[in-house]
Amino acid sequence: MPWRGAAGPSHRHALLDRGSIKRRGVLRSGVGLMLAVAVLIVLKVSGLTTISGAQWIVAIAAAVAVQAFLWLVLQPEWERSTPQVTEKQSEGGPEDLTLLLSAARRLSQSLNLQQIASYVVHASTEIFGVSMAWVGRIDPEGTVHILSQFPEQFVGSPHPMTLRVSAPQGHTGPAQAFRSGDPVVIHDLERETNPPLWAVTDSDHGMFRCAAAFPLITLDRISGVLVMFNEEPGFFTPSRVEFFRGFAHLASSALENARLFAEVESQLKQVELIRDMDMTISSNTDLRTTLNLFLEKTLALLRVDAGDILLFNKHSHMLEYSVGRGFRRPGLERTALRIGEDYAGRAALEGRMVHVSDLMESGPEFGRASLVQGEEFMTYCAVPLVGKGHATGVLEIFSRSRFEPSREWRMLLETVAGQASVAIDNALLFADLQRAHRDLTIAYDATLEGWSRAMEMRDKDIDRHTQLVAEVTVKFARAVGVSEEDIVHVRRGALLHDIGRIGIPDAILLKPGGLTDEEWEVMRRHPVYAYELLAPIPFLRQALEIPYCHHEKWDGTGYPRGLRGEQIPLTARIFAIVDAWDALRSDRPFRKAWPEDMVRAYIREQAHAHFDPKLVDVFLNLDLEGY
Repeated sequence: MPWRGAAGPSHRHALLDRGSIKRRGVLRSGVGLMLAVAVLIVLKVSGLTTISGAQWIVAIAAAVAVQAFLWLVLQPEWERSTPQVTEKQSEGGPEDLTLLLSAARRLSQSLNLQQIASYVVHASTEIFGVSMAWVGRIDPEGTVHILSQFPEQFVGSPHPMTLRVSAPQGHTGPAQAFRSGDPVVIHDLERETNPPLWAVTDSDHGMFRCAAAFPLITLDRISGVLVMFNEEPGFFTPSRVEFFRGFAHLASSALENARLFAEVESQLKQVELIRDMDMTISSNTDLRTTLNLFLEKTLALLRVDAGDILLFNKHSHMLEYSVGRGFRRPGLERTALRIGEDYAGRAALEGRMVHVSDLMESGPEFGRASLVQGEEFMTYCAVPLVGKGHATGVLEIFSRSRFEPSREWRMLLETVAGQASVAIDNALLFADLQRAHRDLTIAYDATLEGWSRAMEMRDKDIDRHTQLVAEVTVKFARAVGVSEEDIVHVRRGALLHDIGRIGIPDAILLKPGGLTDEEWEVMRRHPVYAYELLAPIPFLRQALEIPYCHHEKWDGTGYPRGLRGEQIPLTARIFAIVDAWDALRSDRPFRKAWPEDMVRAYIREQAHAHFDPKLVDVFLNLDLEGY
């Protein structure tokens, strides 16, 4: 195994196949080596005095192209004449291009960031002979985060600490590597009087004698660092440093591809969750239900532990708890804050996000510390929910781990807050429309009842008749199976059943004796007058059946159109029975009220003639006591 010391680790990684590397005899043949060296000589002669990691890759590419052709043409002869290269023979140093070719192939087989980082450190130790390695990425704020380390058992190793790139000038290690773009090597740690933090690993045991840091460069941007340690001083010779620089370039490209792939996957998930939020907003009209579903998706999208939504009460001018998720205790449900009070009130007042890195160390500014006792929250964010130019509430986010929100995370939170504002505006608008519709409906119904009372005041003989028949008709209609959606129209039709009498002259309407045939002709026109009065009003169009058709008879002898049987609307057939029942039970100028049993006998007798026989049976079984 190349460059291995006897004391080195013996662990293996799933992506490594050292047997396959040793079997590549042709690629390790003298022909392959001479091709690579020839390419490098051309580069040297061309005036390139320094062979960089990128030039190593050019050399590798050229060698691979020619060797692939030789493999196809000369393979049988080479297999007979060239012995397999042994592990001992491969200890020629970092010029062994086969290792880089194999590493490039392995790195291209995965788009999983953690798996690639793990392979990089395992390959560094198991194949390239270093004693320990770790690889880290740099975030936009300039902090290096450890992605993977191997072996992991060394006490005092840097995982999972972060190292600031913005170290003082002259400080060695990853910070210097990031600033210059060149590797940084410490040849003998024991001679360093003040070794940098990144190189102090397992110092109590004194196992590591040298260290090197290689920047990971992608498209002229430094995106990470690969740090290696060895037990032998002077291990990182110039040739090995050049080799590791080439390996760092390969690792950098693979890690960047994996990062981009993970970023695209994450963005697709974000788009999907935001689309789900849109669906939640558009498919729910209940504010509490909408906000609960919305908050559930928000916590998953932002990868935080808990959150709540405070809504602005325009009557009390307070931010009041509405919904919450992820809390261990219900303490925050008692939240009621003035605008400007606490972090949430400040976010609403200033119209911007408020971020706190350590909530428990924030002091009196967070006045609800007692309400979240035992929650162990660290990071806190409050973002205002703004609709139509004014604050409608605040979205609060809590995390039990400390983190600094990235620019992308902040943008995502603001997008989510915008969605929440839309949800709240829609729900409040719907509630306002419902309230306005309810008020308008009440006003309409009050107007109709006023009309019916006006008719009763004009015709003293029908006092209380309209209200009573409306109540009994609704009860009868429910017994028959009329839907609740239509019951409202049944009631309105019953209230307006005699509205057409407004067109009948008082001399006929209030005549104490019997009517002449001519007067009856005029009187029978009141259903038509009702139709002409109500039909132009869209709100009352569905209530027209009773005023227009309640004098039609089952046998077709009724008026005004002489409808027969089921040609007569159901609601009109229902009302006809109730109207006759109450009229016969009431005194009239030309007769006295009939007793109840006589009225019921008459209704049964008129089945198949005046009334629908099936409806007669239902009506006579109704409990009408008290009417």
